[in-house]
Amino acid sequence: KGEVGVARRSLLVPVDDGVELAADLYLPDAVGSYPTLISFYPYRKDDFIGATFAYSNEYLARHGYASLLVDFRGTGSSSGDRHAAYNTPREGTDGARVVEWAAEQEWSDGNVGVWGLSYGGIMSLAVASQRPPPLKAIAPIHGCADVHRHFIAPGGCGNCLGTNAWLSLMLGFDLAPPTLT
Repeated sequence: KGEVGVARRSLLVPVDDGVELAADLYLPDAVGSYPTLISFYPYRKDDFIGATFAYSNEYLARHGYASLLVDFRGTGSSSGDRHAAYNTPREGTDGARVVEWAAEQEWSDGNVGVWGLSYGGIMSLAVASQRPPPLKAIAPIHGCADVHRHFIAPGGCGNCLGTNAWLSLMLGFDLAPPTLT
């Protein structure tokens, strides 16, 4: 398999209301169009989640996939107002628009998949619920369709430790300025 091409940082993906979502693209080191895999997170592609998934995105590119890592609206380097956490209808709609946009790019062969871990897995389900035509596959890793039932209050009992730690993490991300403009 080939080397990874230079990542394209902070591509701006337009969504339906004029908001632009920031995304980093990893491509194989060869001219062509490729099946495209997308991950969506509120965790800032330019620092935390970008560092976490750098190896995965490079691995995918080395194995013949275009890989796109996208910041949610109002997070990281994306414009717009951030919605409440797990607002999967809005997040799913934005994600579906990114899927359609990616399928139209010269580096994509039109076949798109969405994957992710935890919140990224939840996003793969939210995007699939919108049924964008280019979406051919999803891979929700440790994702769930009902965040309240499976994470916030599993079995009806509030998950204070995990929820409070996550809220503190998100507060820190929300207070930080965009990494790139």
